Amino acid sequence: MGKDNLNRPLLMFLHLLNNEAIYQDEWVTQFDISTRSAQRDFTDIQAAIQNTHVPFIVTNSNKKITLTHTEHIKSEHILILNKLLFASRAFNKKEIFEISQSLNKLTSPVVAKELQYTLTSEALAYQPISHAVDILSLIWQLNHWIFQNQAIKFNFKTSHKEMIEVHGLPINLIFDDAYFYVIIYGHQEHSAKTTSTITPYRIDWLSNLNPTKQKIIPPHALNQKIETNLRNANYLNNNSAFTKLEFDFWGNLENALDKFPGSKFTQKNNDGSIHISVPSVNRVSAKMWLLSQGKTARVTFPPSLRHEIKTELLAMLEQY
Repeated sequence: MGKDNLNRPLLMFLHLLNNEAIYQDEWVTQFDISTRSAQRDFTDIQAAIQNTHVPFIVTNSNKKITLTHTEHIKSEHILILNKLLFASRAFNKKEIFEISQSLNKLTSPVVAKELQYTLTSEALAYQPISHAVDILSLIWQLNHWIFQNQAIKFNFKTSHKEMIEVHGLPINLIFDDAYFYVIIYGHQEHSAKTTSTITPYRIDWLSNLNPTKQKIIPPHALNQKIETNLRNANYLNNNSAFTKLEFDFWGNLENALDKFPGSKFTQKNNDGSIHISVPSVNRVSAKMWLLSQGKTARVTFPPSLRHEIKTELLAMLEQY
């Protein structure tokens, strides 16, 4: 018996795994075997796959055998994940293509080829954000420490280019406006008092991360509450205080409500505006967005933010 005949079951499985259909007559001709031998090959491969409980379904009918992966992610899901991935701009080019290729390998070669064609324009036009740091492994390492309730220390480069050392417990990971953040729960001492702090840190600004022996136990159900507040805050990168916000709006209501998750409109005013209330928002990011809306937005609370915007507008006028 030739070597090819000895390897027939392996070759058949590899062809099937590549999403190819195998026809009995072609199999007979390719290996110069009898029809009975080809039928036995089909039956043996079907029995082997069914008995080993691998995630495949074998279809053996009409002198043809095919293999279907029972755990394939849907093709449309892969497409959407790729689109969101490229739109995020969060990863450097090496990592973005690594992730995209890994996603595409989860489907059949035929679908992967179609996805590659569809995503060509995104791939060619992709412009990552400027940090160019590899963050995939770091994100996974932080996720592991969160799962283990492991306190850590690291150096953090602030927006003013200062380097500080941070000690605390990572409690969650959040993606916001092209950046990934790790949420750190810790303690700060002020005179005779110790206060708890919850702070987001941009992952690409971290360095020298190491686990510590410090035991930090956050309050019960802290993660969900803090994560909700931070996700609704907008633009964590500004790292400013949070505030309640109320404003009158003449623009598209849907745009405003989508901008500030958790917000709601409370009344329609006689001047045609809609009064919108936001329970908690990053003060600086709110100010930036409100200024970008021009005369379609008018802050009513807090008074201090209203004054800040008036001062900013006067300073802007001086520029012209």
